[in-house]
Amino acid sequence: MAEAVPRRDGASVKDSFGDVELGGQGFEVLFEAEWLWLEAATPAAGSPPAGATTWVEVVDQAALEEWAVASGQRGTFPPALLADPAVRFLTARAPGEVVGRAALCLGAGVVGVSNVWSGASGVWETLGGAASRLFPGRPVAGYERGADLAEAVAAGFVPVGRLRVWVRR
Repeated sequence: MAEAVPRRDGASVKDSFGDVELGGQGFEVLFEAEWLWLEAATPAAGSPPAGATTWVEVVDQAALEEWAVASGQRGTFPPALLADPAVRFLTARAPGEVVGRAALCLGAGVVGVSNVWSGASGVWETLGGAASRLFPGRPVAGYERGADLAEAVAAGFVPVGRLRVWVRR
């Protein structure tokens, strides 16, 4: 496998099962994480209670650039993604402030969640509901580590396996 990776510093391998050893082939572990799974939920009916965290879709190029800059990824997301029905960029809001961000991508019947930032309680707890509202009847999968993993698990996401990302030294 290591032979297929470009021979330059920073080249990386995502080991989706966390069971490949590349340390002896010029790589070091960049990070380890846990895959997360959330069964499909029925979207909640009605309006959220006052003061609740709510998720808002990013719908225009200026808002997408603001989302990308805030997440440290300026210039990463082409505006054409906003027209893709399988991709959604979301901002979580609580009264008066932005408290989270996430990207959703539908593929193979599963909603992939990535780029999650949680700046307050309620973000992970409401993310599954936002995904079910936008992609009804679909389970949600992603990966996290550290405090984000703990928050996701506390919100009902289930760890289902590990992964490891290696980077060439």
